[in-house]
Amino acid sequence: MSVLFHQFTSPDTPFDLAEFLYIVRRLYIWPIDKYKRQMLKRVQNIYRYKYFVETGTHTGNTPRALRNDFEHIYTIELDEAWFLRSQSRLKRYSNITCLHGDSQQILRSVIPRIDLPAIFWLDAHYSGEGTALGAVKAPILQEIELIGSSDVREHIVIVDDVSDFSAAEGYPPLSSILGALEAINPKYKFYFDYDERIR
Repeated sequence: MSVLFHQFTSPDTPFDLAEFLYIVRRLYIWPIDKYKRQMLKRVQNIYRYKYFVETGTHTGNTPRALRNDFEHIYTIELDEAWFLRSQSRLKRYSNITCLHGDSQQILRSVIPRIDLPAIFWLDAHYSGEGTALGAVKAPILQEIELIGSSDVREHIVIVDDVSDFSAAEGYPPLSSILGALEAINPKYKFYFDYDERIR
């Protein structure tokens, strides 16, 4: 904590209280990764869906944590190094399929395999150093459009880190994301939980 506080009080960086509190909340008060996985488990405990589809595997912690909650998990990673690490880590679980490539392309082959409602966890946006940057900073609209091509209209779509999306920084505006989801199913209802947008 002292290192973090020093970072925000150094002479080279003007102190930003809102940013400081945001980071403290995500790291110390409600550890973000643990909270998100608990949230996904809560959603699954309500709906008991068969499939989970993740874009943005990164370390593979999410599919590993959810391996006993779903009949089958598909996880997609653009960065080759992260893909190889997570694939090696997750290969022992027969119900997890690791896929390498751009989510905009890979979802085209995954969605036809989904014959029942699924939970989609969309986390393929660029998050800085250590994450992959594809053709666009956040392929969220393209991913939602592909989900809309499914014959199933009862999918749950959860958009990770939606509070970080800023049109000024090249991300799609929130209004476009909500409109794309409503185009799939006008009966969708929307909820915010931590930094996620849940339909």
